[in-house]
Amino acid sequence: MGLFGFPGDPGGDPREKFKDCLNKYGDDRAKKNLTYDSFMAAGQAAATAQIATSELLALWDNENSLKPDMMIGRKGPAGEIGAMQITPPAVGDLSRFGQLPTGWKTNLLANLTAGALYYADMSDKYNIPATQAAAAYNGSPNPNRYTGAQAQRYQTAFNQRQVMMMNLVNCMR
Repeated sequence: MGLFGFPGDPGGDPREKFKDCLNKYGDDRAKKNLTYDSFMAAGQAAATAQIATSELLALWDNENSLKPDMMIGRKGPAGEIGAMQITPPAVGDLSRFGQLPTGWKTNLLANLTAGALYYADMSDKYNIPATQAAAAYNGSPNPNRYTGAQAQRYQTAFNQRQVMMMNLVNCMR
């Protein structure tokens, strides 16, 4: 079984299949920014966090339009770092739980894994419903922040992006 829980097509080129699936199911933003290697890294990070690959891809798309090098190694205005825009509160939580991956500031896979773990923690450790986990990721586990209008817009965008990403992941099976 492969990374996404499906047997690979031994006679086919997975990169070609990815291109076909991306052309069929990806929008312009995904076609511009998502690469086969990034897609595979997202699958690996999602598996580590025990979440669906489509969830991580939708979250990554919400965070920075699937750009793998966005802010790797430098801080944004809110202290966020990397493709998943890991913020200082997320770093603190992941550190407390012993989950912060080494190299999360400079390595795409580690940054994706940190984001996936933090997202998974929203439902798990903070008892936030899965239907609000993306909003909590964006607004912190403080209910006043993830139930607000901005966080809810983020959740709605996540839900829409996840449908597209689920189609892409399913196509790769």
